Amino acid sequence: MKLYVIGNGFDLHHGIRSSFGDFARYAQREHRDVADAVERYLPAAGADWWNLEAALAELDYEGVVDDCGIFVPSYAADDFKPGDFEVEVGRVADALSTGPRRAFSAWIHTVEIPDQSKRIALDPRSLFLSFNYTDTLSRLYSIPATQVWHVHGKVPCRPTEIVLGHAWKAADRRPTNPSTDSEDYDFWVDLGYRHLDEYFENTFKASERVIRDNAHRFAQLHSLSEVIVLGHSLAEVDY
Repeated sequence: MKLYVIGNGFDLHHGIRSSFGDFARYAQREHRDVADAVERYLPAAGADWWNLEAALAELDYEGVVDDCGIFVPSYAADDFKPGDFEVEVGRVADALSTGPRRAFSAWIHTVEIPDQSKRIALDPRSLFLSFNYTDTLSRLYSIPATQVWHVHGKVPCRPTEIVLGHAWKAADRRPTNPSTDSEDYDFWVDLGYRHLDEYFENTFKASERVIRDNAHRFAQLHSLSEVIVLGHSLAEVDY
């Protein structure tokens, strides 16, 4: 039995505009708030959108705090509003956590699969482990759905069904608020920092859960004779 491991290069070979660069152009056009937040606070601006998943772990949270600093409450002010800083930080954190996944889900549903002749020879009796979200294998090769495993989700799907994120576990980083245990601690400011900690949790790719939930699929692979990788970079972010 053969197993094909399919990456985005497979779709690109077939003329499908499914790169992160294509997603960037879509987001800049249709989800400007998300694109602005990504390019301001993540190391994924310009040509670096291809590295978006890894960039999610490198949030410039100090930049977020600085930009929202004008909303830090002044307890002596007549118009004291304790929640403004928290609200503004939460707005940015949401734009960078649920925002990209929501925009990505909307975009992937617009990606067209052209009917063209760049098809390659595939063994239709094989199993297919696809990291893509498109239904290229069924549309162009008539591979039955029972033989295709879309490990990161497949259109049509809801944003919550899209597997997209970084691999930086909570145990590997410190809380974002540097003054938690100091005399400078401010409860209302700390609420804002909590949004940033939640951001890292919300953008974490729970690969261990995905593997566990699909254990029955891995059990089918005990009799493999060959593994063929097509269009998958096997990069560090994919590990």
